[in-house]
Amino acid sequence: MAKTAAQRKADQRRREASHLEAVGASRFSMDMYQGTREALARIVEAGGFEQPAEALTVLIHNADNEIQRDMSQIDVLLNVARLRETKR
Repeated sequence: MAKTAAQRKADQRRREASHLEAVGASRFSMDMYQGTREALARIVEAGGFEQPAEALTVLIHNADNEIQRDMSQIDVLLNVARLRETKR
């Protein structure tokens, strides 16, 4: 007997939930202000990303790699005061 559309969809949801659990995925939520949204949109477009989450993932992993490789990069990547100076 063939599965109904509802059964196929339920199977798909179970597979997706199982995959997310297997890779240790978790939800992340944040308030995003206009300037941050605009900056993220520019990054998404410049990088040719399909989704903002993909761009954020790449940025996070590349920043982590830089910090592991050369701890002096932490000032360039994570300095809030420096960021505010460039916005003036």
